[in-house]
Amino acid sequence: MDDVIYRKLAEKGKLKQHTVRIETEYGCGTGFLYTMKGSTYVYIITVCHVVLKAFVKKSRKPVQIDYLSNSKEYELSQFELCTLYEDEKELEKLCGRLEDEDERASHDDIAVLRIKKKEISCGDMGALPVYRLSEEKIKRGINFTGYGFPNEKKNYEEIFGDCLRWEAENRLITCKARNIETIGFTERLRGFSGTGLVAEYEGSSVFAGILVACDINEMYQQFLAIGSTEISERLKSIGWETMEEYDEEEPPAGFCDEELLECHNTYLKSMDTDTKRLICKIIRQIARESSPEQMLAKEEFYDIPVCDGNRKNCNYYWSGRIWPMFIGKVLHDDICNVCYQPDMGEKLKVVYVCSEGNGEAELASVVGAAANGRVLGEQIPGNSILIWQSREIPRVKRSFPRRKFKKIINDIADGEMEKYKEFSSNAAYDLLEGEMKERDYGIIHIQELLDKLDDCQTEEEMKDKLEEILDDIWG
Repeated sequence: MDDVIYRKLAEKGKLKQHTVRIETEYGCGTGFLYTMKGSTYVYIITVCHVVLKAFVKKSRKPVQIDYLSNSKEYELSQFELCTLYEDEKELEKLCGRLEDEDERASHDDIAVLRIKKKEISCGDMGALPVYRLSEEKIKRGINFTGYGFPNEKKNYEEIFGDCLRWEAENRLITCKARNIETIGFTERLRGFSGTGLVAEYEGSSVFAGILVACDINEMYQQFLAIGSTEISERLKSIGWETMEEYDEEEPPAGFCDEELLECHNTYLKSMDTDTKRLICKIIRQIARESSPEQMLAKEEFYDIPVCDGNRKNCNYYWSGRIWPMFIGKVLHDDICNVCYQPDMGEKLKVVYVCSEGNGEAELASVVGAAANGRVLGEQIPGNSILIWQSREIPRVKRSFPRRKFKKIINDIADGEMEKYKEFSSNAAYDLLEGEMKERDYGIIHIQELLDKLDDCQTEEEMKDKLEEILDDIWG
């Protein structure tokens, strides 16, 4: 079975960092953890039949939480509990009902634990942003993956496959596991209860729901999951933080929106006044001809970590997206003709990528992340000039001409230098003898590009200078 796409999805969604093992005196299961930037809390979504009995019975035994390499016991009183029920008597009834495994296939079998961030042993977690996918967007064939702890195992195991359908009548999602055999499927699924499922949707990794039970009517590797909407609405009603809905917001309507102009001005703030005026004039022309809304259907969001949330409505992403169109406008007076042809050579694509690389605005990190993620060699097939953007503008090494780019690829593949060992050990394919051997790229940061255009007083001067810059990148 080709499980590469699922492993890639898990990595994109940082699934390890969202997965916890939960053990009470009454049983063991899995949970999906998230927290927000600046929040004082950590949230764990799971199912009632994993944790509810401990609360109803007011268990005096600690709750054990395993997270990454940490294992720690907590007093039950350290957690707050939220379910879809408000009356404690209802919780007692639900707890009794869930003793019958056939009753677990229910949309209300959901629990969220909240604990103060300073109390949980999770290291320097920071924020773990994740977008949720509304059930209406779940269509047949959407890939999913999750990590769980079947049969009380200490090490997580994968469960992956594809979604089959959302059934509004019972408010549950039916999914099919592709990596667990049909024989003994019910037993193999024990302990996966509470597993958070991350799905692939329009190139993004999104939270789709929580695994709750086998589908008692369809035992052929099928199980049921609880969607995200009821969970989110319930948390909002009591003032708890929750995930934003994917695609809830629209992309900015135009490139001259106020927030986008602020991002543009960051790049232009030290530029000669006449040059800045000329560039802004071209930006306004582009804004009249196209907008993020118009481009969205055809946009390719190349996944080079680290992504700053939902790219569709990320103003920062779109503020950088304008610069390849700027190149097309200056060179060809055509925002759709985003390419460059040297005097002696074939036509080159100019491609925009938005990334901090491996968490830093460091060029080798960006190249390494792009190579390992198959963005280079597969999604962007070669003979391309990459226009690179990062939130933190690097002070040095803001461009790699083609010859130096090739050297970096070789250094990453060899893995002899300490800073490249992480990339080498995780390489998605053989960089030296594989696809990359025949591929050529150059890369330049937006700030470097604009700094080199400084002092251009006319569009003709700017065109000549831009051709010179691109020649140097490809030389």
